[in-house]
Amino acid sequence: MARNGLYRRKMVLLLVLAGLYLCGSVLTPVALSEEMQEEPDAYVDVMDAPDRAGDVTWSYEDEPMELEDLLEDEYPEEDVPEAEETEEVENPDDEVTEVDHVDPPEMDLRHLDRETLEQYLSQAPFIIQRDTRYRSWQYQYRNGTLGQYGCGPSSVCNSLIAFGGVQTWAMSDRLLQDLLWLLTPSHEPYRSSIDMKYFPRINEAEASQVPAVFDYMTSLEGEMVFTDQRTDADTAMALLGEGIQKGRQDLLLARIYPAEQWGDVLDVMGRLSACGQGQALVGITMASAGTYGTWGPFRTEPGHYVTLCTTPEIFLSRGTMYLLDSSPRALPEEELVSRLYYHYYALKIGTDERFDDWFELTHLQPSVVRFEPKKDVWEEISGDISAIEKLMKKVKLFSRAYLTVRLSQGAGPEAGSEAGSKDVQIDAQPVGQ
Repeated sequence: MARNGLYRRKMVLLLVLAGLYLCGSVLTPVALSEEMQEEPDAYVDVMDAPDRAGDVTWSYEDEPMELEDLLEDEYPEEDVPEAEETEEVENPDDEVTEVDHVDPPEMDLRHLDRETLEQYLSQAPFIIQRDTRYRSWQYQYRNGTLGQYGCGPSSVCNSLIAFGGVQTWAMSDRLLQDLLWLLTPSHEPYRSSIDMKYFPRINEAEASQVPAVFDYMTSLEGEMVFTDQRTDADTAMALLGEGIQKGRQDLLLARIYPAEQWGDVLDVMGRLSACGQGQALVGITMASAGTYGTWGPFRTEPGHYVTLCTTPEIFLSRGTMYLLDSSPRALPEEELVSRLYYHYYALKIGTDERFDDWFELTHLQPSVVRFEPKKDVWEEISGDISAIEKLMKKVKLFSRAYLTVRLSQGAGPEAGSEAGSKDVQIDAQPVGQ
């Protein structure tokens, strides 16, 4: 009898312990979630997933990058780069970056000559995805961290920052949060990727859902136009024609394939310049810079998205473009710096060829690199559009991206008729309030 009593007491104790374990498993995540909302920074280590960057495919799920096909004509298979020994700084904190988030003095951006644009780009609040402020639960992305997988949304956000003239860190941070929510299929950025086909949601979302996007759209002195159809120079200028005619500062995002369409980008800049829009902002948003298996000056091992921008006036006079990079790296003459530059830019574009053989590169701030042809190179090709196009192909961008144009203040009806002279039809979507 004593033995049976002892057995029953053991069984009761085991059942009680099992019950407590199950209750803890169910209740702990709820309690953690509530605490995180109050003190998110205290739970960085809990929320950060292991680094699985090597397993990431940087492409749209419905349209693979097809990098091998794009490279086939230019480099034979045996010329694909082999593994390189790359110097890295000691990085015990999973590649985090500390940024000074002090808002710069407000600037007047109505006239974008070279000096004004570079002053803005050197101090604008661009997203650096490894920034410690983006390791909290509000920025969780793709079952990991923004630092691991977030170059896509960061490149889109940096584009909107530049093309919309955003000048405060508070606005940049809020805009990034809104875009993460807006551009993921089920508004669940913590477990899915963004897709630009959802960009028209900007027009459908309520101010209470995406307050920063709403404020951004309200601040535009024009309309936003988006198309996910492949767009050439004629189509882009047709879409911009009404905005130029009416003196609006329209913002256009239109799908292009930069590996094949540098000619269209240059054509758009030439035609904008001809119709009085030399200070319009022109660029390429969310462009794939390549992976470990491709040549490309700005590539990373798992793949990387970046944004480019310039103005027709600046580009046509000197060939200058600006790289907006959410994962900044050091240039050859710079030192690796802990919590800022953990790696060097690859810069290789062929077996025996480097990007800096042709271009001069300068950091305006950690997330912005100015690159322009060396003086002797530019003197030789200036005015020769086909030669300039060939040179720009050395930037090595892959897959689809978005031609982005922000018109400058009005040029008048004659300029508008010049811009929209081609009768082109396309399924473009006006996006705006």
